[in-house]
Amino acid sequence: MTTPFEVLAAEIREKAQRLRSENPDPHSYLEHEWQRLRMEGPVPLSASQSSARGYLLRFTGNELVSAIYRLVLKREADAEGLRQYSSLIQAGAHPFLIAGIIGTSKEARALGAPIAELRSYRGLAYLLKFERFVPLIRRTVFLLAHFFASRTEDADRNRFWFGVLQSMHSTMTSWHAVLTRQTEILAGIQQRIARNERSLEQAQQQVAASVAKLNMRAITDSVQNASALAPTSAPAPQAALDPKLGAELNQYYLAFEDSHRGNAEQMRARYLPYTAELEHLKKTVTDNTKPLLDLGCGRGEWLSFVAEQGIAACGIDSNPVMVKQAADQGLQVTQSDLISALKTRPDASLAAVTAFHVIEHLPFEVLFECVAQSWRALTPGGLLIFETPNPENLLVASHTFYHDHTHRNPLTPSSMQFLLHYWGFQQVSIKRLNPYPEQARLPGEDLLTERFNGHFCGPQDFAVVGIK
Repeated sequence: MTTPFEVLAAEIREKAQRLRSENPDPHSYLEHEWQRLRMEGPVPLSASQSSARGYLLRFTGNELVSAIYRLVLKREADAEGLRQYSSLIQAGAHPFLIAGIIGTSKEARALGAPIAELRSYRGLAYLLKFERFVPLIRRTVFLLAHFFASRTEDADRNRFWFGVLQSMHSTMTSWHAVLTRQTEILAGIQQRIARNERSLEQAQQQVAASVAKLNMRAITDSVQNASALAPTSAPAPQAALDPKLGAELNQYYLAFEDSHRGNAEQMRARYLPYTAELEHLKKTVTDNTKPLLDLGCGRGEWLSFVAEQGIAACGIDSNPVMVKQAADQGLQVTQSDLISALKTRPDASLAAVTAFHVIEHLPFEVLFECVAQSWRALTPGGLLIFETPNPENLLVASHTFYHDHTHRNPLTPSSMQFLLHYWGFQQVSIKRLNPYPEQARLPGEDLLTERFNGHFCGPQDFAVVGIK
């Protein structure tokens, strides 16, 4: 029959076995932790059990005494030991001092291999032997033990953070080298991209220049004979005509201009819408050796207006009567047909080419070459301005356009815009100018009335403006 003592002994053995499996031998545990630390790097001792000190700090009270026995004597604490050392801990002894006291026992010395981390506390434990001779020796030893423990914790903490900083410095150094290399590679890529972009831009300019030269050569050959016959603001007298009649025709055209175009003051008001273009010209072309050339300058009103803006300008006209009138005003004007005047100009030598109510007098072949030669002679940033009657106004297209017997046919805004784009002009725009006065419009705001007023009372002229 099983006695109660045997039952109690079996329960104790079972509990001891369970505790042993949950709490392995401290030396085995420390060896495991040391290997882990070698792989993972340093961690604060207060947050781990990576040393004998850290292991002991896991426990309190009787469990602490039992842990010290297991660590120092390799066995469980007996009842006398639990009582004696628990009372010392309650009296203020530091756990490391208790480990040192137990480490001075005969049993511990017989085991050999004292724990190095607790060696200093063994020295303090020997001092306690003199407490019966010196009353304050116990309190002093207790204070020294706490002092040593705090200094040891600070040293451990300092070693930990020093290790962390070393690790961070090593990592940052390696990444700095990587980032420096990547930055060098990126800078090289950006330089290659910049070189490729410059090469592409140069290639595009060369292609555009080659296309322009090819087109110019083809058009020059096709219109070489037609250009000599081109009139400007007045028709050139035919060779078969009587010289007196030709001179009379030139005089007639001057009178016609005075009657239908208006006086100088009225013409000045008609040029005010071009103030913005002239301001652009002054900002873009600052070389005064590159003038504005006005084709078919007539009486010279536009040249006078341009000169007032501080822009160098000259003009040509085929009508000798008008050339003389403009020259008498001190303007720089010569008699010439427009194609010849443009061909004599070197490449990129003009700031602007203008023509007011000239292009409607030209055969299309001559107009075609006029735009091409203008593009060639203009400097980059230079302007081309061609003003002509606006056939979008039905009264202009069907009636007033034919007041001038030298007009050939109306030109539409879209066709002129396309022609300038074809020859390479950029930012080509249309300015619609000079609508009929308000009193000419039909009253009313309905859709039909607005449509009628737009077709019959809208702008009488338009200008095509392009930039090289």
